Amino acid sequence: GGYSFARTAFGPLGGYLTGTAILIEYAIAPAAIAVFIGAYCQSLFGIGGWIVYLVCYLVFMGIHLKGAG
Repeated sequence: GGYSFARTAFGPLGGYLTGTAILIEYAIAPAAIAVFIGAYCQSLFGIGGWIVYLVCYLVFMGIHLKGAG
């Protein structure tokens, strides 16, 4: 993946920074998706709040960790 390419191209530090960025992305991307879907549900159905964000976050984190394939 990206870690192997960065390590080969830029050395151990480049690989480390790439791996760290990927791990941060794994946590932040589902959270951002959950916030946007929560806001969308609020505008469409009037349902909002932290419970919608939490449910969306858990669903998308599960999909993200399991993988699409």
